[in-house]
Amino acid sequence: MMITPLDPKSPILQPLAPLPGKRIQRSREERDAILDAFESSGLSAPDFAAYHHLNYQTFAAWRRRRRHEAAQTESAEFTFVEMTHSQQSEPPQAGVSISLAGGAQAVFDSEDQVPLVAALIKALV
Repeated sequence: MMITPLDPKSPILQPLAPLPGKRIQRSREERDAILDAFESSGLSAPDFAAYHHLNYQTFAAWRRRRRHEAAQTESAEFTFVEMTHSQQSEPPQAGVSISLAGGAQAVFDSEDQVPLVAALIKALV
């Protein structure tokens, strides 16, 4: 029988017995299960840590590490954009042209529109 972190019989939801003066090393899976249980508990971080006899500073460090890892994963993602160059007889124009599905095209030809280009690309990704 598999016990999920939200199962009332789960050891994660049961208060952990305090072990005075003992340091408990938790595996990555245990920390992730505890953090998942916290996120669905509705308790504040200090209340959750106290209920489970976790050192609040340790628990807060686990949360920071998880947020940091998630942020690094998000920033490491990127999207390929196909760009083409065509030879035209007219002088080149400064700016950016983005062709969207369905034939729509967005043309940005001013430096003032750079934030709009960034916002559009971010929204499309």
